[in-house]
Amino acid sequence: MKIIHVSDRHYGQPGATTANSLLNNAIAARPDIADCIIVDTGDVVDTPDESVYRTATSALAQLADRCADMVMVPGNHDLNVMGITPHPTAHIRWGSHVERLTSLCRSYPFITLAGGIAIIAVDSNRPPRGAHRLTQNFTATGYIGRDQIEDVVELVRYTKSRGLPVIVAMHHCPSGGDALLRLHDRDAFGEALADAGGVDLILTGHLHQRCEWSDVFGARYLLSSPKSPSARGYRVIWWEEGIGRFRWEWVHVKEKARL
Repeated sequence: MKIIHVSDRHYGQPGATTANSLLNNAIAARPDIADCIIVDTGDVVDTPDESVYRTATSALAQLADRCADMVMVPGNHDLNVMGITPHPTAHIRWGSHVERLTSLCRSYPFITLAGGIAIIAVDSNRPPRGAHRLTQNFTATGYIGRDQIEDVVELVRYTKSRGLPVIVAMHHCPSGGDALLRLHDRDAFGEALADAGGVDLILTGHLHQRCEWSDVFGARYLLSSPKSPSARGYRVIWWEEGIGRFRWEWVHVKEKARL
């Protein structure tokens, strides 16, 4: 089982549909696509308007039909207008979008077991405890929240007890970038992961940068994806059973496309 990591498609931006088409076609053309799980770490759309989600869903449907499955987590733009202003129907539209593309449409966090690997999907757009309802999902700064962290810890312990490698997928990145863009409760999350025995890999987006860290925030490796269509590429990740570690490579899409 291989994992294809993409992020920050931003359908609705000028040129995004064309750039994403080149990316999608390149992924769909892989001879092993039927054995790949696509992990999308959010910001599928730039603004969660119905027409933009309709465009994104239609464009991704063919790719979804070809791969083994998709694991999708929401980004701040998926739930807000330009990632800043609350959108009254964004959660409904996100849920409808995910339901059209994957069987994995559940409350976050949830776990996917495939090919001897556990993938835990996390929503990093929760409002801080005690926040006024008008500020919920209001900024680009991510927040997981205590309740969700506790649920993630239980899932990590469950998978560790079965001897499975563990991947966490979420939109906001705990490392790198400006402080206003980082995961707000990153220390609490990292400490909780470490106390649960740690995870092998965290996959994120949001920074629009291709970055790699090791031994941070309760994870052996932390990988951040750039805007996949404008970067003209994607990561392929797989587990080396005999060695007991993940390895990955960056795959460039030959056609040139810029956002």
